Amino acid sequence: MAALHHKAGIRNRTSGAAIAAVLFLIGCHKRPPEAPRPQARVLVQAFSEVVSPRVLVATPEYAFVAAGAGLQRWSLATGELLQLSAEHGLPGNEVYSMAFDAQRDRLWIATDGGITRYQSEDATFSELAPPAEILGVTGLGNSVMAAAENGGLWIGLDNGLFYAQPDGRWSNTGVTSKVHSLLHDSTGTLWIGTDSGLMWVGKDRVAHSLTVTEGCDFTKVVSLTEHGPDRVLVFATTDAGEQRIALAGAAGCA
Repeated sequence: MAALHHKAGIRNRTSGAAIAAVLFLIGCHKRPPEAPRPQARVLVQAFSEVVSPRVLVATPEYAFVAAGAGLQRWSLATGELLQLSAEHGLPGNEVYSMAFDAQRDRLWIATDGGITRYQSEDATFSELAPPAEILGVTGLGNSVMAAAENGGLWIGLDNGLFYAQPDGRWSNTGVTSKVHSLLHDSTGTLWIGTDSGLMWVGKDRVAHSLTVTEGCDFTKVVSLTEHGPDRVLVFATTDAGEQRIALAGAAGCA
C-alpha cells in the first residue's frame, strides 16, 4: 500500500509540475500591458440659444446670428455674446438677411427698419438711404444680398434685383424675376438665382442668362455655392417640380 501511495504522490507531483510549466510558458508569452494612449484634446465651442437661428454669417472675428429679436454677435475667440439692438444702432428689431464684405470688414444687415452697415473695426452702424418710391420696393422680408466690389450692395427681392451704390443711391438692374439667391464669387462674377433661371454678371456689367440651350434645364434657382474659379454649384427645380443639382460656368451647366 505504501508503494502505491508513493507512486500516486509521484504522479501528483509530476502533474503539478507540468501544469506549473505550462502556466509559466503562457506567462512568458503574454504581452505586457500597453501603455495608455494619450487622449487627443478636442476643443468645442457651443453657442446655444432657445430660439433657432434664421440667418448666420461668419467673419474672421465673429459669428453673427439672427435669432429672435435683434442680432447676436458671438466672439469666435472667447465665445462672448453681445446682443446688438436699437441701443447700439441696429435700425430694426428683426433681421432678414446679411452679407459680409471681406475687403472692407463690413457686414450688411437687412432689417424691418431698413439696411445698415456694421463696421467691425469700430463696432458702429451706418444706415443705407432708403430706395426711391418709384423703384417699387415695398419690403425687405424676402431679401438676399451680396457685397459689391466697389463698396456697394446687390439686393435681391421679390420684384427683382437692385443695386445700392456706396453713397446710398438705389437703382434697378433690369432683372425683374424674384431673386432667391445671390453669390459674388472670388473672381468678381455676380451669380443670380431667380424664379426664371440662372444669370451671371461679369466685369462688363452685362447680364447673361443661362437656359436649356446651355444645358441649364431648370427654372427656379434655390441656392448657389461657389465651386472653384468661375464655377458654382446650383440647386434648382424645373417647371415640373423636379429637383436639379448642376455645376454651372459662364458657358453653361452640367
